[in-house]
Amino acid sequence: MNKTILDVAPLGYKDWGAAGLLIDTSDKDGSGDTAMRNLQSYEGVPLKGMYMPDTIASMQRNGETYLLMANEGDDRETFTGVGAPSSSNTCYAEKVRAGDSSFANNWTNGTVSSSLKVNGKLARLNTTKAFPTKAAFDAIYTYGGRSFSIRTTSGELVWDSGSQLEEIVARDYPASFNSDSSDSAASSLLMVQGQAARIDTRSDDKGPETEALAVGTIGTQTFAFIGLERAGGIMVYDVSNPTAPSFVRYKNAALEGLALSPANNTTPGSYDVSPEGMVFVPAAQSPNGKPMLIVANELSGTTTMYEVRVATATSVPTDAPAAATLTALAEKSITATTTGLTAGGSITATYSGFVPFESVQLVVASTPTVIATGTADAKGSVTITGTLPAGIANGAHTLALFAPVSGVGFKSTITLVATATTTTPPAVTTVPVTVAANTLPATGSDSDQMPFALGIIALGLALIGFKRRRVA
Repeated sequence: MNKTILDVAPLGYKDWGAAGLLIDTSDKDGSGDTAMRNLQSYEGVPLKGMYMPDTIASMQRNGETYLLMANEGDDRETFTGVGAPSSSNTCYAEKVRAGDSSFANNWTNGTVSSSLKVNGKLARLNTTKAFPTKAAFDAIYTYGGRSFSIRTTSGELVWDSGSQLEEIVARDYPASFNSDSSDSAASSLLMVQGQAARIDTRSDDKGPETEALAVGTIGTQTFAFIGLERAGGIMVYDVSNPTAPSFVRYKNAALEGLALSPANNTTPGSYDVSPEGMVFVPAAQSPNGKPMLIVANELSGTTTMYEVRVATATSVPTDAPAAATLTALAEKSITATTTGLTAGGSITATYSGFVPFESVQLVVASTPTVIATGTADAKGSVTITGTLPAGIANGAHTLALFAPVSGVGFKSTITLVATATTTTPPAVTTVPVTVAANTLPATGSDSDQMPFALGIIALGLALIGFKRRRVA
């Protein structure tokens, strides 16, 4: 690692005009400019989302690295430096509503239909007066993607959650749709209790607002955990197949507690407001030996630990990888000894670059055979010792370290030689000698030569911290 920027990859824009997507773009789309859930299609309309991820995580699958992004979005403001940031000391504010009077000519001269410049459509939507907005609207750009995305390491989009997150919130907690909590409330409990009264207040901005993101592998399954800063709670997706993730559940302990009769927001997590950061803890690192998710919440100032339970846990494959899989692995120096090895002998391999705490196989081929397994440490390094098969033929073979879940692996070529044979010396026959009387005695002694060989380690624990105010 040389701490050098290798490339800058553009993320492009999300096309809200694509078929099948729904979005609520106004906080005043009800009768008389009141709040209302109003997910609608803008198919064919040049409405674009600037992805602008807040959190980026990575995962490995089938030997490839993927980037997962929480597409929050944000605008720029500069202040005079006198006092706390507020409208009174703002030097520059990028954010402006699409229906603002300053955009009158943009609508008149542009190609976006003026019929959309009403409160129930796009007039209330926050956009930018900076790039990429043009003097004549050819598109209207909004902040973030209201989603999470999966991309290759070159930035190519593999999958995006589309409008799923906003639709799930509307389905599960309709009374709190696109709401948030007031940071001026006297306590986190009052923040949660006041959320329903603020329904639809975030529709004109970034909707549920994807903020935090963590990735964790349990058995053979890899999960993405996405924290919603405004709506609250955590979306869980199975991303084992990065090109076709599947929704698992939406956990919002605060709104769950509020929905009880009577309401109960006294249990861990039930008074959490605004998840800001998350860390997945593998079972191997967990204090109770089970996978956990640690969530830090901005406005409530709480930290909650969740135990992650998989309904149908899957075991890590024990079968050896296919020969073609081994062939495709990168050639690396994974063992100190590559020659002079013998069948039935011991061999040790070590390398880094694996997912922390994932299961790794030590494999030998021509015919792929798993001779030992191990677990990568917290830094993704592993050292495994195994015994070469007794019947393996002499000559060149492939030795590999391979992780069957992530698909990460490395190989080296080793050479086996015949076992050295030991030659047994011929037996020595001693013939007795008779000495006649009065003759000199025989001197010296017979000694048989003797071979000489020397062997040389939801559960919820809420920790109340500090609360800080957030700029909208």
